[in-house]
Amino acid sequence: MRSYRCLMSFLVVFFLPHSTLAFENEPKGFRAIEWWTHISKLPEMKLLDDKDNVRMYVREGDRLEIGDAKVEDIWYGFHRERFHKVTIPFISKHNYEALKKILFEAFGPGHPLGREQVRFYWAGTRVNIDLNYDPKAEVGDLEIRAKGIFYYEPETKGSQKVESVGPGF
Repeated sequence: MRSYRCLMSFLVVFFLPHSTLAFENEPKGFRAIEWWTHISKLPEMKLLDDKDNVRMYVREGDRLEIGDAKVEDIWYGFHRERFHKVTIPFISKHNYEALKKILFEAFGPGHPLGREQVRFYWAGTRVNIDLNYDPKAEVGDLEIRAKGIFYYEPETKGSQKVESVGPGF
């Protein structure tokens, strides 16, 4: 029975048009940095980790808050020197609830994953968002990922200013 439900869920998601999966207000970037901006245009970034084609950076002077949530850090991921994701670790149920509230207000209700309803996913046409929380360890993370570069227009005049979709974004 369980495998039947999994198969049916897969088929529904696979055959739905992408527009039915999109969510409201897909972010065009994070904190005024447009997706796929080249690292050379962001001198405030400091290299944190370098693995294969992905480099993780932190931003000097970054506010470690998103709305009412206090976060531990904000890691900016660059694939082949272009900004494609942000990972935001946090601690405590209070911060999880604050982030969940902000995400629901900005992007609509996410798709719950798992029985505990502590993981939510937003699948957009250009961006995916994943909010995870482990209630036993009281830690979690928020990850926002731009889909492949072929979804975006090439830069013509450098990075455009990106408007915030919610507090702290």
